[in-house]
Amino acid sequence: MNEHRMDDQTLSDLLEARAADVAVGPPPLAEIHRGGRRRRSYGVLVAAAAAAAVVGAVALWPSASDPGRDPAPVASDGASPDVPPAGFRWVGMGRAAIAVPDAWGTNATRCGVPTRDTVVVDVGVVETCSAAYPAEVTSVTLRVPNDLDQLLEWSRVEVDGEQALHTASTGSETYAGRDVFSSRVQLPAEGVVFEATSTVSQRAVDEALSRIVVLDSHVAVPGISPANYEHPDQTKAGRRYVRAVQEAGLVAKVVPEPTRDIPPGFVLAASPAPGTVVEPGSVVTVEVTR
Repeated sequence: MNEHRMDDQTLSDLLEARAADVAVGPPPLAEIHRGGRRRRSYGVLVAAAAAAAVVGAVALWPSASDPGRDPAPVASDGASPDVPPAGFRWVGMGRAAIAVPDAWGTNATRCGVPTRDTVVVDVGVVETCSAAYPAEVTSVTLRVPNDLDQLLEWSRVEVDGEQALHTASTGSETYAGRDVFSSRVQLPAEGVVFEATSTVSQRAVDEALSRIVVLDSHVAVPGISPANYEHPDQTKAGRRYVRAVQEAGLVAKVVPEPTRDIPPGFVLAASPAPGTVVEPGSVVTVEVTR
């Protein structure tokens, strides 16, 4: 098959014809991302003194002035690269990402509740059941803003050079006798909310949220759930997801998978998994039912 840039109609024809693997090229976003490189700050910064009084508990990412911790790595040209701290990995939505410990799980939840230290991204359908929060567990969920966010009180802060919003700590809530601490940071320009919860302490929540960045030259693999569940016609989910991959500056390699139980056009999986931070132009293998 000749390699060429795909449009929606071509992809549709390929899916309907049950074609072989197809590589779908991205728009040229790599240089755009590189051009936006800035000095990495690794943290939630207060934009004004009034906001500082509200946000006070939010821990800043270690800086050169903190003798107890190492500063973030800086490239020889003075710009910080998209490199997570040692022992951490990026998980993101678009260009917004957070560094989580390598030891944390991914989507380690039951009934929507974390079962261990974990990052939660693009879970999809959550089973309807009840589960208690375990002790000594911290989690961070990446999601798009929703209507409930409008009911919260937000303070203006700055995250890695971008305007952001932060919900100040209001104390813990008790679930089945266990205190659960939480807080959120929203990046409106990126369309992402980072929500941290912990049964350890509010400090654990604030430290987790202090590791949010806006990537300079990398991007996260898009989530599958919006393509599969946010539209009535699931037969077009594959096309929608490929479009999202392209718009992120990545290459979609479509792999049709036969199945008897799921209608054609549904996205089964993506590799690398949603939330994984990669370089622009990277290939994302997309399994689509046929």
